[in-house]
Order: sequence, then structure tokens, then C-alpha cells
Amino acid sequence: MRYILTIFFCCILFQALYSNDGAYYSSGGVFYPTVDTDIKLCKEVLSFNINENYASVNVLFEFENPTEKEITLLVGFQSPSSAGDISDNDIQNKQIQNFTVIKNGMNVPFQTMVAECEDCELQEKGSLEFSAMNPGVFVYLFEISFQPGINKIQHTYGFYASSSVTHSQLYNYVLTTGAKWANQQIDDFTLTIEFSEKIEFFVSDSFPAAAQWQINGEGKIKDQPDSEIFGSLKKVFVQEG
Repeated sequence: MRYILTIFFCCILFQALYSNDGAYYSSGGVFYPTVDTDIKLCKEVLSFNINENYASVNVLFEFENPTEKEITLLVGFQSPSSAGDISDNDIQNKQIQNFTVIKNGMNVPFQTMVAECEDCELQEKGSLEFSAMNPGVFVYLFEISFQPGINKIQHTYGFYASSSVTHSQLYNYVLTTGAKWANQQIDDFTLTIEFSEKIEFFVSDSFPAAAQWQINGEGKIKDQPDSEIFGSLKKVFVQEG
């Protein structure tokens, strides 16, 4: 199914179990060019594999360079700092793990910087003191050369589940990537969620009406009443798949 994604939203995944405290570890962030560009984001395939409170994330992008020349860009991936019922030391350290960017089968080198907000000036890591009252953003910077036509880029990383007073596992992914590229949208988007065991969970349904949800295996999907905190939700039970 192909559909046009023109709105900003967060895709929020969480397991429907209970806990007593809240810890908000870093979520997936925004993949963006650091300057205006002609490069378009044509397709994104976003895959979550959840195993024992840990999300392994694999993202495949297809970009189009509509020009007849190679365009080299400094690209950034943003990861918000942690917050909530966690130590100051945790807030100071990035929670994204095993971050990679791969183009043409080769790992792309990157450096990590920090900023006070999404659009704030980048600074050297260690130059800002993040806290619960003053959160910030970790930024992974790397250089990508886009050849004329379609370019495929893959990146992977992992992060531990956050929690709240009502949910023991919560996985956030900030999906505003499309707004940063020339077409200001993701033309074709696919989200896959896989657990290592049978499970009941909720998923944000902030997607356009054309989006189609399906279980590859055995299970059920039910619409839920809107939540004041999480908005429109679907309740998913997966026996296997």
C-alpha cells in the first residue's frame, strides 16, 4: 500500500503492563540534512524488534537525487536526552546503542555532538550539562554523497524501553524525518513491529486513513477509544507473528 504522509507524528509503542515509577530513556530521532537540499525522501521501511525490554531498530531509506550531479550533505540523526525518574548520570549519557549508518555495504563514520534543542546550535559533546529540568539532544553527524537517481541508506541502533506509572514498557519514535527533506514528506512508509513472544500491546494510530494494519501470523487488532495522553490507539494481540 502506497500513501502520502504529510503530517508530523510520534509512533508510540508500549506493552500493557503496570509499574510504579517512570523512566524516559532516549527515543528514536530525526534523520535530517543540515542545510536546504534538493534530495527527496521517497521511502522509509522502519522495523522494530522487541526483546526483553530492548528495541533493535532497523531503518531503510530510499532517497532521490533529481539532479544530474552528485550532492554531498552533512546529515544528522537526533536523539533526545533521557528524562524522568533516572539518575543525572543517565541523563548526561546518550542511550542510543550500536548506532550505524550503512551505504553501499560500507559503514559511514560519524561523530556525536550535542544541542539544547532540535534547532539549536551544535556543540561539542560534554560542553552542555543536561538534567531533568534542562534536557537536550544528542546529534550523530555523518557525511553522505547522493548519486543522481535513487540512493539507499540503512541505519541501525538500539535502546531500552522507557516506563511510566501505568506501563512497564514504552518505545517512542519521533517520525518527523520527512519534513526535513525537499518533498517535506515520506512518500512511501512501512512500519513493522516484531516481538519475541506472544504479547498484548498498544500502538499509536496517528497515521493517515489510508494506512493499512495487518498481522503476519496469528492475532487480533482492535480500535480503542482515544486516550488523553496517547491520542488514537489500536490494541494488538499477537499470538505468533
